[in-house]
Amino acid sequence: QDIMGDLHNLFGMVNEAHVFLDAEEPNGFYIEETLEGSTIADVLADVQYDKAMLIRLVKKQIDAAVRAGKMKGSDGTRWMKAYQSALKGTTYLTH
Repeated sequence: QDIMGDLHNLFGMVNEAHVFLDAEEPNGFYIEETLEGSTIADVLADVQYDKAMLIRLVKKQIDAAVRAGKMKGSDGTRWMKAYQSALKGTTYLTH
């Protein structure tokens, strides 16, 4: 039910640019400001997922895999960094 409100698509807000037409500008316009859109962590927080808790859970699973010999420690470190980086990223596809 939480999703049925403003966050119906789980993508959150897109980046915005406030663009104004102005014939006196070299390109005929200027950008007054840009606003960052929602991050993955922002959208998860909107549906009551705590970023710190999610990071702890993933770290716990990675640590268990390293102890069990299923993953090298260096791979676990890379996975953890990638996960934390992904949470800071946008919910929209990028290239």
